[in-house]
Amino acid sequence: MEREYHKDFDLGFTTAMGCSLLLLILGAALQVTALPRTLILLLLFLTAFIWVSAILMLLLAVRLKWIIWDISESFSLRMAITIFTVILIYSVGQVNVVSKQTKLVQSIN
Repeated sequence: MEREYHKDFDLGFTTAMGCSLLLLILGAALQVTALPRTLILLLLFLTAFIWVSAILMLLLAVRLKWIIWDISESFSLRMAITIFTVILIYSVGQVNVVSKQTKLVQSIN
């Protein structure tokens, strides 16, 4: 029964990636207005934005039948993409905290 579940088409994967992109943009807008802008924040945001956009473009290409290999067919690939996306978006949210602590430690020494 679990094998059948893994082979089943996941309708929520595309929606989850779209929500991830929206969450990334809203989180970055909040950080830009409230926190100082750093180079590492910009680079990490661009990396996350390009990653999620590329996944969404691949999913759109499959639906338009431009490519035949569907990344959402493999359960393990979907899971890996989802976990990596969550970690990437979390790191965008936490990058200023880590960079500020590093600067604080450097200024004390």
